[in-house]
Amino acid sequence: MIVKMAEFHVTPSEQEAFEVAMTPALQLITAKAVGMRGYAFMRCIESPKRYLLDVQWETMDDHIVTYRQSPERDKWRALVSRFYAHPPAMEHFTVVAQS
Repeated sequence: MIVKMAEFHVTPSEQEAFEVAMTPALQLITAKAVGMRGYAFMRCIESPKRYLLDVQWETMDDHIVTYRQSPERDKWRALVSRFYAHPPAMEHFTVVAQS
C-alpha cells in the first residue's frame, strides 16, 4: 500500500466552500479510481485554513499513472483547485508501522 499525503492551504474566507466542494470530489475518486483503497480528509485544529488529505493506493502506478491520466483528475481539479491559497504539497509514503 502507498499513502499519498497532500497538504492544502485554503483562502480563509473559502474554508466552508472548500469543505463542501470536497464531498463530490472525494466521491468521484472513490467511485472511479482504480486501486484507491480509502482516504482521510482532515482540517488542522491549530491552523484551520490548512487541510491534509491522506489517500491510500494499492500501488504507486495506480496514483501517478492510472489516476493522473484519467478524466477524473481534471474533474477533481475543476471542483477544488480554485480554493487553494497556493499549490498543494504532495508526497507518497509507505507504511512502516501502524496499530
